[in-house]
Amino acid sequence: EKCEKSSMWLIDEPRHCNHKINDLYAEAVYDKLKPFLGGTVHETGKLPGKDTDFVQMIYIDRYFKDFDVSLYSKIGAIVMNCNPFTFGHRYLIKRALETVDFLIIFVVEEDKSVFSFAERFAMVCDGVADLEKVRVVPSGPFVLSQTTFPEYFIKEKDDEIAENAENDIMLFAEKIAPHLNIRYRFVGEEPDDLVTNEYNLAMKKILPQKGIKLIEIPRKESCGQCISASLVRRNLEDNAAGQLGLLVPESTQKVIFKERPDI
Repeated sequence: EKCEKSSMWLIDEPRHCNHKINDLYAEAVYDKLKPFLGGTVHETGKLPGKDTDFVQMIYIDRYFKDFDVSLYSKIGAIVMNCNPFTFGHRYLIKRALETVDFLIIFVVEEDKSVFSFAERFAMVCDGVADLEKVRVVPSGPFVLSQTTFPEYFIKEKDDEIAENAENDIMLFAEKIAPHLNIRYRFVGEEPDDLVTNEYNLAMKKILPQKGIKLIEIPRKESCGQCISASLVRRNLEDNAAGQLGLLVPESTQKVIFKERPDI
C-alpha cells in the first residue's frame, strides 16, 4: 500500500515475492514492533535492533565461536557442493593450502542434490581428515543457498541470475568474510556449467573490490578428462562403478556403496 513497486517482483500474489519485497515486509514489521522494543524486559537476552547483525547471531556464532582468527595471517575459503566429493575437490583443497595457512570449507547445505547434505558433509569431512588447518562447516542459509542464489540449484540462466549472484557474493564479502578475516577464495575452472561460470565471473569482479583475492585453479584430470562430480554421477548412471577408484577417494566410495548397495 505504501510503495509503488514493479509487478515483476511478484509471482502471483504479494506473499510470493522476491527478496526486495521481503525487505519491505521486514521494514514494516520492524516499524510495528519498534514501540514495544523499548519496554520492560522480563527475560534475559539481547533485543534485536534494526542494525543487528543476524548473520553473526545465527551463523557465525554457531559455527565459529571458538575460532580465533588472530592465529592465522592468511585465511581462505572454498564453497563446495561435492555431489559427490572427488579427487578433484581434494586437489583444489590441497592447492589452496599451498597459499593460505588456514582453510574454511563451506559445504552447500541445501538438499537439492543427488547425494543428501548429510552424505556430502560426511564425504568432505572424511576426505580431508588427514589435512591440517582445515575446518569443514555447513554453508547455512547465507552462503550459496536456495535463498541467496536459486539459479545454482536449477542450473538455468534467467533474468535474475546476475543480480542474485551479486547478492550472494556481496553477502559473503560483507557479512561472512570480515568476521573470519577471509582474504582468499578459491574456485576450480568451470568450462561446462554455465550457471557456475556466471557465478565465478561475478566473483572475479566483486571480491577484489572487497579485499578478497579470487584464485581460480585448473581442474585435475584423469585419463584425459577433468575429474568432476557430474562425471562420477554419469558413471554411476551407466553402471561404470569400476572407474570410481580413479575419480573419488575410498572414503567417498564407502558412502556410495553403503547408501547404494545395488551399484
